[in-house]
Amino acid sequence: MSQMSFTIPNQPGASFRAEINASLQALASTNSGPTAPTNPYPNTLWVNTTDNTLYVRNNTNSAWVALCALDQTIHAGVPQNIQITNYTLTMNDAGRHLYHPGSDSAARTCTIPSNAAVAFPVGTVIGFVNDAAAGTLTIAIASDTLVWSPSGGTGNRTLAPCGMASILKIAPTRWMITGTGVS
Repeated sequence: MSQMSFTIPNQPGASFRAEINASLQALASTNSGPTAPTNPYPNTLWVNTTDNTLYVRNNTNSAWVALCALDQTIHAGVPQNIQITNYTLTMNDAGRHLYHPGSDSAARTCTIPSNAAVAFPVGTVIGFVNDAAAGTLTIAIASDTLVWSPSGGTGNRTLAPCGMASILKIAPTRWMITGTGVS
């Protein structure tokens, strides 16, 4: 893990070489670290080692944009997040599916956080599987809008036992949900 400002001042040879090597190491490690690089440029990449997310600096150099979660695992399918408690989505859930197993017959709630709390990129897809023989899974929305396809209704949705659903982020504060067993 290393980060550099990539601005190398005039200095004697050994110090200059050390700064060049440190800058190359920062590039090779994608500026990984627990906090953002202090002197980013447009399109700078940064691996946040606190939340394991890859970010890119926007073209105007005014904000970091989350690209994807990094879990250091290669997946041949859609990674699974098993939940037997009430749960709030995190950036690491992007591109995954939440699984409510048959061994848990209790009704559970999974909450989509507000865009202000977790800024999932537009286009993020998250799946839900309620494999519980009894017990519904409520897919709740914190403060943004969740639109049910095909009815156009908004608000929290219930996923019946043996139901499957997917949500797609279609705007910064707007999600769409569709699936089997959604009401």
